[in-house]
Amino acid sequence: LLIILQMASSTSIYFILPVVCHVIFVKMKTTQLLNSNAYKRHPLSDIIMDNFVDLSDYRDYNELLILPFLLPLIRSKDGYSKFGYLLKIGIVFLAIRMITTVVTDIPSSVTNCDLTKIPTWKIIITGHCNDKIFSGHIGLSLLLLLVSHKFNLLSKESLYFYIPYLICYSLYTIASKNHYSID
Repeated sequence: LLIILQMASSTSIYFILPVVCHVIFVKMKTTQLLNSNAYKRHPLSDIIMDNFVDLSDYRDYNELLILPFLLPLIRSKDGYSKFGYLLKIGIVFLAIRMITTVVTDIPSSVTNCDLTKIPTWKIIITGHCNDKIFSGHIGLSLLLLLVSHKFNLLSKESLYFYIPYLICYSLYTIASKNHYSID
C-alpha cells in the first residue's frame, strides 16, 4: 500500500484526476438511474446466460476470485516494482471504464438488484447493477495477467494454469449473472 501511495504521489495528477472523474461520473450515472427508475428494468435475454448453469447465488465471490491474478506480482521479488506500470495502465483502463459506464444503459442481469440498497462506496469501487459493458472484473484480471506476462513474472508452465483459469473465471462471471455474455 505504501508503494502504491508513493507512486501515486509522484504522479499525483495522473492518478487523482481519473479517480476523481470516475467518482463523479459514477455518481452522475447512479443519480440518473435512480431518477428514471431505469435500474428496475427486467434483464435482457442472453442466449448463453439463459442456457448456462445459474450461479447467481454465488455472485458475491466475483471479486475474491480475482486474487489469483495478483499472485505473480506479489510473490515475485520484482513484482512490487511493477506496480507503477500497473498503475499507469490501470489509469487508462479506468478512463475507458469511466466512459463506458456513463454511455451504456443496460438493465441489470439479475432481477433482485436494488440500487437504493447498495452503499455509494461499493458502487464507486465495484460498480452498479447496470454498468455491464465492459466487465471490469474480466478487464482487471486480463490486465493483471498481461502485466505479469510482460515482465516475465509467469513461467510458461504457470500459463497452463492462468489461461484456463481466466476462461473459467469469465464463464463464472456469466453464470453468476454478474455480467452479460457480450462483456
